[in-house]
Amino acid sequence: MANAPQPLARRIAAVLPFALPVLGGMVGIFHVNTTAHGNPLIGVVLGALAGWALAFLIVKVLENRSFGRDLQTDKDQGPD
Repeated sequence: MANAPQPLARRIAAVLPFALPVLGGMVGIFHVNTTAHGNPLIGVVLGALAGWALAFLIVKVLENRSFGRDLQTDKDQGPD
């Protein structure tokens, strides 16, 4: 049986924990390169941690808004 397409919120929640830390690290590199001071390692690490924290918060908000309905319907369907 073919897999059913996933809702957009679930696909976004699956990608964010990978994409936002990378984007945060890139922003950290950009900040270190545009300012004449700063340690590149600290800039990348702080950017990646900020991206991870932001992804965590966004995923939690998405779970609270839409996944509750999806999880309830998944439980009601029973095993395949």
